[in-house]
Amino acid sequence: MRPLGPGVEKNSQLYLYTPCLQAKKAYFYTFCAGHYYCNGQYHISRNNYDSFLIIYVKKGQGYLEIDGITYPFKEGHCVFVNCYDPHAYYTLTGMEILWLHFDGSTSCPYSEIILESCGNVISLKDPLHFEDVIKKIFLSFQEKNVNEPLISKYILQLLTDLLLSADSSYAAQKHTATIDDILFYINENIDNPLSLNALSERAHMSPYHFTRIFKHETGYSPYDYILQVRINTAMHYLKSTDCTVKEICFNCGFNSESSFCTAFKKHMGVTPSEYRNGIWQHSPFP
Repeated sequence: MRPLGPGVEKNSQLYLYTPCLQAKKAYFYTFCAGHYYCNGQYHISRNNYDSFLIIYVKKGQGYLEIDGITYPFKEGHCVFVNCYDPHAYYTLTGMEILWLHFDGSTSCPYSEIILESCGNVISLKDPLHFEDVIKKIFLSFQEKNVNEPLISKYILQLLTDLLLSADSSYAAQKHTATIDDILFYINENIDNPLSLNALSERAHMSPYHFTRIFKHETGYSPYDYILQVRINTAMHYLKSTDCTVKEICFNCGFNSESSFCTAFKKHMGVTPSEYRNGIWQHSPFP
């Protein structure tokens, strides 16, 4: 079928298919796919389109817009989009793309893992193999011989290839940015309760995963880092203000003056009052 719409050249192909109920319940399935030759007028913008989208960029380049961020993509990339959310993609100079919308009972968890591990634009390790798998799906439509379990296998193979193409640096950079945000939040809210659950929720991680990533990025557990910030802030107040020890205690987020004094002496070797008066045995924290 020839597609309609601005920016799509006449030699493009569109494939439409209505999967059976069994496929929708049990398999990965596609209902819309195509091989498009696009010129600079090609521009798709949607609030939602209930599916997930795989675009393989065979030639040219374009742009994906999600959540106010623009991601460039080019030849050899795969663009992966959760179309349940607002999105747009387009080219200014032209491109050749192979694409398919898919869904299925386990599409959501697979997609979450891919987006977490790889992001929306993925540099494929083996683009020719990826292209070959998509073409096998197209061939099923062309020959009017759609084997739905086989189509599901092909889609799973595409998803697996995306995960195998994951750039470990992407996840590392994302974790670094997340922990940087948490560190800033801790320092700005040191006078407030800072529970592990609240911090892990802010980071969109489980408490266990958050603790592991936090320690990897900082060298400290969340508890130890928060305590370090509280003690360092108290040291500043003790030397730079006339606030009482009790006032400093609560301004630094401690629950009681006694717990503050105990923690301070454990890490500094002197009481807060002794530190203020110039008695100091060792530096805080390694």
